[in-house]
Amino acid sequence: MRTVSSKVSNREHAAIVKYANQAGKSVSNLIRRVVISDAVYGDSFGEIPAEYHVNRYPADIEEEAGDEVLEVQIKEIKVSLGWEEEEKRTLAGYAAWLRKQDAIATEKKEEPSD
Repeated sequence: MRTVSSKVSNREHAAIVKYANQAGKSVSNLIRRVVISDAVYGDSFGEIPAEYHVNRYPADIEEEAGDEVLEVQIKEIKVSLGWEEEEKRTLAGYAAWLRKQDAIATEKKEEPSD
């Protein structure tokens, strides 16, 4: 099998590693999948085969929270690249986030099932 390499900055490396961890893939496997997927299916021409699909959503996440989790993951990568500054995390901010998560869970439990 052939090897492909590229020089990347420390920030780019951190972003790639973060993305690989989020997707649950090795860096080399992630790069292979993303490049082939984008080259062949980047403009939505056909369906991406499973061997080239990269799922950014954790397997154990609620469907409603998926976009919020993806937004956080993308923000982490942007911070790694220096494109955005990391938000200062406060206890009050974390408490507000926990209350929001609890409200979502409570709302989900109260929904009638068919």
